Amino acid sequence: MIRYLSLIMLLVSSPVWAADRLHVQGNQIFYGDKEVVLQGVAVGDPLIARDKRPLSDYGLIATDWNTNLVRISIHPGTWRDYGRRQTMELLKENVKAALDSGMFVIIVWQAIGVPDAYMQQAPDHTTADDLYDTDFELAKDFWRQVAKEFGQDGRVMFELWNEPVWPEMEDGTQINPHWEELKPMWQQLVGLVRFYSQNIVILTSNGWGYNVRGIREDPIDDANTAYAWHVYAGTDGNDPALWEQNLDGLYFNKPMIVTEWGFDPEPGKKTSGTAEGFGYLFADKFIRDKHMSYTAWCWHPVWTPPMLEPDWSTPTTYGAFIKAILWRNQEPLVRPHAEAPPAETPAAETPADTTAKPAPETPPAAPAETPAQPEPEQPRQKPALNPDQTRAGTVKAKPQG
Repeated sequence: MIRYLSLIMLLVSSPVWAADRLHVQGNQIFYGDKEVVLQGVAVGDPLIARDKRPLSDYGLIATDWNTNLVRISIHPGTWRDYGRRQTMELLKENVKAALDSGMFVIIVWQAIGVPDAYMQQAPDHTTADDLYDTDFELAKDFWRQVAKEFGQDGRVMFELWNEPVWPEMEDGTQINPHWEELKPMWQQLVGLVRFYSQNIVILTSNGWGYNVRGIREDPIDDANTAYAWHVYAGTDGNDPALWEQNLDGLYFNKPMIVTEWGFDPEPGKKTSGTAEGFGYLFADKFIRDKHMSYTAWCWHPVWTPPMLEPDWSTPTTYGAFIKAILWRNQEPLVRPHAEAPPAETPAAETPADTTAKPAPETPPAAPAETPAQPEPEQPRQKPALNPDQTRAGTVKAKPQG
């Protein structure tokens, strides 16, 4: 019944979209006039997760793993420290390789925390402890450049903030969705993107993208928005009733994409679990039964939970499970056309909350495809924490990356 709610929405007025662009209708995603099920994997950050990996990996993911969606991360620290031009060029290469291999693409800003207020510390092995930098101006700069570069390619979706998380904890559970605080900030990012692009944007709420309560009654004022949900083994004791409470029926109204999920078969980890105790339960009762698209985390030999052995070829126990789930769908996957669809702007919609959107920007004189040069590097300070607050990273071990 859930999947057919989108057909009811066809009876009401909606923007007119180009024939070959991903777009939201009701609570589903369409590619042109076809409803699509998007399934795939996340591959992490091209600079720090896939350094020196061949672009041919994307062809393997698409064919051998039966995917039509890949999620590519850019960490704030990567954008800040490695140079915007270099990062953008590498992102363009990876996005093109994925599209050419027959997969749609999610580009995600891999921040963890609250804009300008709280940042989760990165794992010890990563390049910087402020890899998840929550500087809101840095995020705006990224999405301004990405929307200019990819905004006319309707095969690409923008996940604007990876995982919001507040520092207050109660027995390891985020008790407040904080949606009323996040919404105005997300509306700013959506407004910025909409100045350049009508591509699908993806948003989420507190608790590492798990607690999305409140969005259903008060969604972002935008016709082409989907919502992300993150769930790992051990979340709320693997209790489907509690998962349902935090999902809050949002899938009845809006498209849901589980952009991160998984389990680590190794005992003693915060995301430890099994296919029987978590994997099939979540894949069947939520992804399949609620008709959700998804990208499992992470197609990598190190970033946890890893789907690959160190040879970058052999699936781990967890990877073999994800691969089997991907192949369980025997219907031919809808794949993007090889060439980018022609740009077309949907019928104009005036958001009700216009004050939350940024003022119109004057396009720079330089060609739009050329990312802005980074400003001279200045000493940076991390978002301040109260002395009595514990970093979220020491309370809940977030999967690496």
